[in-house]
Formats: sequence, structure tokens, C-alpha cells
Amino acid sequence: MRLFVVIAVLLCWVGSGHAAAPPGDKRELLSDHDTVAKFVGTKAVKCRGLTALCPEDCGHSGDMATFEVVAYVAYEKKGQYGDPKSKQFVTMVQDNKGNAKLPKAVADKINALQAGDLVRLHWRHDYVSRTEAGGGVSKFPDRPIVSVEKLTQAEADKLAKEAKE
Repeated sequence: MRLFVVIAVLLCWVGSGHAAAPPGDKRELLSDHDTVAKFVGTKAVKCRGLTALCPEDCGHSGDMATFEVVAYVAYEKKGQYGDPKSKQFVTMVQDNKGNAKLPKAVADKINALQAGDLVRLHWRHDYVSRTEAGGGVSKFPDRPIVSVEKLTQAEADKLAKEAKE
């Protein structure tokens, strides 16, 4: 049961993917996370959902990149439902069909990382309202990556020290 809860939370964490959003999307910033993080690695994950489309055709199976938060450079919680500070960030790079889930520039940077690399990782927790073609409105969380930049150990140490001051 615990594994199911972890997978469900992970799928909510991944949100809808981070490829270019349709122009009609309205986004509300719930929290903003600017961190120093260590890249843990990318791993193929299979959806454990119980729909007829799971795990092959639901869009929730794919390559997940995991980062361990070392220090927060900046954090802002704007809404009641914004994510608290986190010890880990997980995002889907591409689904099991090879469809990109991140902008190409961000995916390329993540794909170039080696386990243990330090990065400055900045992401947002947004609440998205999307008007669908039929006139309905979908509402869902999204956690797009604002930026990911590789750091040296000295740069990471400096940022972490400045964040504590």
C-alpha cells in the first residue's frame, strides 16, 4: 500500500509534463523553489495506476530524473496549497513512448548530467487552469523547471553558505 501512495504522489508531483503550455493556460504560482541540488540519476519508471491505459498508454511511465536538494537558495510559498520545502525533486524527462516532457534545452542539460553532479535547480509549483476545445476547464498542478545549471563544488558551497546568511 505504501508503494502505491508513493507512486500516486510521484505522479501528482510530475504533473502534466512541462512541454510548452497552450496559450490559453492561466497559471497561479503556489510556490517557488530555487535550490542547490545533487543529481541522483535518471531511471525508467513504470506507472502502477489502475486504469485501462496503465502502464503502457497512460503517459505516466517513462524516464524520471531525480534530484536531492542540498540547500535552498530562495523559497517562496505564495498560496495555501504551495509545496513546502522539499528534500527531493523528481521530473519526467520523456515518457515510455519517447515523447518529450520537458523543453528540449532543459532535457538536454539533464541528460548531460552524471550521478553526483551538483546543479542550481529552480522550479515552480503552479496551479493551471486550461480551457479545453469543447469549452470545459481542466485544473491541475504543474511543476515546471525554470532553470537547471551545472555547478562546481565551490560554486555550490558558496550558494549554500550565502543562503544560510
